[in-house]
Amino acid sequence: MPFRSAASMVAVTIVVVAACLPWEPLVATSYYEYVVHLAFAHGWQHGTQIASTYGPWGFVGLSVFHPDTFGWMLGLEALLYGITIFALWHFVDASTSPWLRAVWICLILFPTSMTPAPEWAAILFLGYVHALLLAGDALVPDLATGRVTERISLTVLALFALMKLSFLPLFAVAVAVRCFRAAGWRERLTSLALAGGALVGWWILAGQSPCGLPAFLAAAVEVISGYKTSMALWGQTAPQWYRTFGVVAVAVPLVVLRASRPWWWRLPPLGLVLLCVAQIFLQGFVRLDFPHVGASLLCLCGAVPLLATLGSRRLPLAVATGIAVDLLVAGGLRHGGLGLVDRDRPTVEARALIRLAREGTTVLDSRRRALLGGLRANALLDVGAKQADVQSADFGVVEANDLGLRLRPTISSYGAYTPALSQLNAAFLEDPSGPDVVLVGGPGGIDGRFPTLSDSRSFLSLLTHFTYRSDAANLAVFARRPPRSYRLRPLTSTSVSLGDVVPVPPAAVVWATIAVDPTPTGRLLGALYKAPPLYLEAQMANGARAVHRIDTAASGGFLLSPYLSNRTAMVTFYSGGPPSKAMTVATIRVGDASLPGSPARRFYREPVRIELFAVDVGG
Repeated sequence: MPFRSAASMVAVTIVVVAACLPWEPLVATSYYEYVVHLAFAHGWQHGTQIASTYGPWGFVGLSVFHPDTFGWMLGLEALLYGITIFALWHFVDASTSPWLRAVWICLILFPTSMTPAPEWAAILFLGYVHALLLAGDALVPDLATGRVTERISLTVLALFALMKLSFLPLFAVAVAVRCFRAAGWRERLTSLALAGGALVGWWILAGQSPCGLPAFLAAAVEVISGYKTSMALWGQTAPQWYRTFGVVAVAVPLVVLRASRPWWWRLPPLGLVLLCVAQIFLQGFVRLDFPHVGASLLCLCGAVPLLATLGSRRLPLAVATGIAVDLLVAGGLRHGGLGLVDRDRPTVEARALIRLAREGTTVLDSRRRALLGGLRANALLDVGAKQADVQSADFGVVEANDLGLRLRPTISSYGAYTPALSQLNAAFLEDPSGPDVVLVGGPGGIDGRFPTLSDSRSFLSLLTHFTYRSDAANLAVFARRPPRSYRLRPLTSTSVSLGDVVPVPPAAVVWATIAVDPTPTGRLLGALYKAPPLYLEAQMANGARAVHRIDTAASGGFLLSPYLSNRTAMVTFYSGGPPSKAMTVATIRVGDASLPGSPARRFYREPVRIELFAVDVGG
């Protein structure tokens, strides 16, 4: 490699590493992402002991400080950025100016360094770059280094598949594309062996049991399918962002058609490109909050310069297109994107690198000690237990009080997106080897979901395998007890139209199943975008009304009455106190946000089957 080219590549690597790595991570223990770091530090097995949206390497993309993972995180991120810059450098025409290549790489990698969520590192979104590189290698004739960079990208993408579950489909499609373009069966088998070996190798290197990979993949399917259903939000979003993605999605086939391959040869890599664009869109617009939408737009800014090179490996047009899109998005963000980007973050990280080089992790360690010390002073727990599960509260409370952290597999209650994941949590709580105590800050539902729909089975597990002991530091403390049996006694079973009122028969504890069945239109919308909204209105015995989101998880059943909207209601119920009229559900009905059923009728079948049961608990 000529000196000028090598110097340019080294320079861009230094700049990217300084600005994009999390040299200034969050020092916090309340984040879901902090537990992903704990999982690596303690060797928890993914798929059995933990089932989250992140895999065993997820901590690498999460900017949260833990002393046992900080070095791993920085080292792997620096390595991945170096590999990515090498692959990008050799992806384009070698006759291109080195400095133009450096600008092009910066346009691809820099946008995500301004990700608005402080707990997300820029590298969390780097997998899209390698997926697009693999698509580009399939669209244009191989260069001398094409075969090498293609294998590198496939190996790196296997790591990202074990970092964030949304990359698993991209990895599978990338392997299929690689096999499609292979010259013969021998080369196809080599590609499969490379992909499989990379996935298994990264899995074992993360400290995971080789036999646990199938369980992880099965749990990943549950998590991915349940996330789009349970975590989807609908609301007002600036329409220009939808139009921006629409323009890119339409432009991609036109760009790719310029590739020097027969049209039938272009279809599989074109599918991979469109899947990348679709996933970048979905990662922001399923949740529809500022951090997710902002990260999605920044990913798009980084993807456009790379997309513009797929038909040709010449850069001037790609650089001009990338700058134009960045300016367009930046202008839109300035006029209505409050909270969508963190423009100061690259500078903050670069300054933190200088401080880290001078002082090491002294500052981070002292912040962590102060945090745990404050948690111990403000949340002193004397529960006489060795291991604790904690929900809707700061996970650091357990560490600060010298207890072992024994969390349910989905980490948080809202992470039990499906009945199967809820059952996994319940089995964990009911197992004698599970936690000695459960510390609860509240029901755990988010985004307006019915409070006991998230992790529904665990509410029964608390009733039969734990007993309420006391309140400590604003936490309800549940201690393990000899298990009790329970049975569901039928109260009523009816089929109703959306919007119809259903009386709830009197019973101390009422369990409900609501068979939510989408229409073909609803299923198509849920598959391509996200599940349409559906709501449950519960009217209490005192006349008060509560309206909450529900989804297909309601078919698996949930605790309907008493209405446990907060920790106080939970304490009243689990301590054996009589539920007040404000906690007793008298009637329910299902429909859209305005109730009754229209426009939900377009997306969900009628009649809706509703079954109510009394929960009879043995002594």
